[in-house]
Amino acid sequence: MFFQTENLDNIKVFDIVSNDFRYAKALNSFGIDFYNYYDLTIDQVCKEKGLSTDSIYGYRVAMDESFDLDLKTLESSPLNLVIEYLKHNHSYFIKNKLPYIKSLISSLSLENKKYKFFNDRGEGSEKSLFLAYSSSGKAILTTTCILISGFLGLIFSSFYSMYFTGLFTALILFVAVITDLVLLPVLLS
Repeated sequence: MFFQTENLDNIKVFDIVSNDFRYAKALNSFGIDFYNYYDLTIDQVCKEKGLSTDSIYGYRVAMDESFDLDLKTLESSPLNLVIEYLKHNHSYFIKNKLPYIKSLISSLSLENKKYKFFNDRGEGSEKSLFLAYSSSGKAILTTTCILISGFLGLIFSSFYSMYFTGLFTALILFVAVITDLVLLPVLLS
């Protein structure tokens, strides 16, 4: 795929990445986090970083020169070719795609973004706890009661290790459910 790059110098980074997501990878390969420069143009970012715009465009064009096979070709190919194809694509993913994904994930921080855990409606934390209890609290209690009753059945055994296993496991499950339903919401709010 060949495209014209002379008009891209004056387009904002946000618009370029929105139209062609592979520019995000190209910019990242040069140490430029596109989401930090979305208001600037490619030319401004390159001048700030001391890069040539041609190097970014060249890297982007090189991404189109990939080795992709369609399903019909793979089905009619010998097994060793298919294995080599899969090895190549796996290696390409590990070397090129995974570091990019890792850098995007590691750049996420809770300090500069307003994440609302359990609260997608913009309501208070008390309302969020009520919604969590009403949706999953009954299931937690039911499951824990079934497990406790199952392990309490072991206390009728005359074998002491089975007796204590049932007793202590039931006790641990009881403490865990109390912690889940009482102490954890206090710690989260």
